[in-house]
Amino acid sequence: MKDTRFYLILVTLIFFMVSCQKDQEIETTELGTEFFISNDGYTSLDTEVTFSIENQQKNLSKIAMEVLGITDADDNSVDPPVTNFEITLANGEGTINITSAQLGMTEAGWSADYSFKSSYNGKSIERFGSLSVKNPMSLTSPYIWTANDDGDIVETAVTVYQNDDVQYIKYDVSPKRATVEAITIETKVNSGDYTEVAGSFDPAFDSLAVVGSNYNANDTVYYRFTATSGSGTHEQSGVLDFIVNTVEFANTGGATLDTTSTQGFDLVGNQIVPAGTDTTDLKIVTVLLTSVGFVSNNGTLFVASDEAMYNANDVVLTKAAFDAGTQESGFASVEPGDFFIYKTMRGTEEHYGIIKITAAYLTQNGAGDYLEFEYIY
Repeated sequence: MKDTRFYLILVTLIFFMVSCQKDQEIETTELGTEFFISNDGYTSLDTEVTFSIENQQKNLSKIAMEVLGITDADDNSVDPPVTNFEITLANGEGTINITSAQLGMTEAGWSADYSFKSSYNGKSIERFGSLSVKNPMSLTSPYIWTANDDGDIVETAVTVYQNDDVQYIKYDVSPKRATVEAITIETKVNSGDYTEVAGSFDPAFDSLAVVGSNYNANDTVYYRFTATSGSGTHEQSGVLDFIVNTVEFANTGGATLDTTSTQGFDLVGNQIVPAGTDTTDLKIVTVLLTSVGFVSNNGTLFVASDEAMYNANDVVLTKAAFDAGTQESGFASVEPGDFFIYKTMRGTEEHYGIIKITAAYLTQNGAGDYLEFEYIY
């Protein structure tokens, strides 16, 4: 008896659930057709765009295309030059080529919205689409070629310094359909005027070498690229800029030299060495109760400088100051707060730095005299 009741209740619940599901069904209208819209893309250098219609049921013959509105790059509404188009379909497919003049859009950042309408068996069907004007130009900031961990050669972004290192910038102009006919490259420094860069460049893709030593430290260098197509009727510009950074001395060092032993100092190796070696760039010299100074043992030259040069930590300025200064093999008398630029050689390699005297100590009998300094190099 209990089993019979259980099955009766179960059947009742199932019937109730099925009834509820039927009540919740939504009645729909079968249009009997459908179509899909696509386009082949459009950039500021293209002179036309193609819209394509696909009607899989192959039962539509025409699509009415209407421009709903155009918006410029600043989000302002613009009146379209042509508002209506008709697309004829054959065997379920149809295309229409619309020129840039008909579109009324030739600048990157503009966009337009469209409606596409048709009917089948007295029933209307409407779909919507849009088109945006893309920028076909891409610019790559200074880079060099390096090998990654896998040994592949890749572009690596770099900082431009005021030295003779060569790095590159490049442009790539890739419209959807148009051919890039010409490229104009101009450059300026800071707030100066643009001047055209001489040379023969590929209109669509090329690179330029840039060298920081051609500029001053902290200059901002601009490059402007202007590409044209459509016999000059379409134009796209882009600006790339970079800052020329100061080349700083990367290392610091220092030492205390006394008269208790024959000491010299290697400014390249940042180490105390015997005074008679080829790498003895300086050694202490004293006059009893009178002065403490230094002299070179290997042809190293020195130029008196100042704290501003030391704090600037600018290799290029330091070299220029050395070349312009009075070069000495040493200074017999120095005091704390004195600064000296030096140039020493290791083979054919030049090495520069700036020395700051931090102590020049004299004792009664001279035995405890010492010279203390720190430096950047």
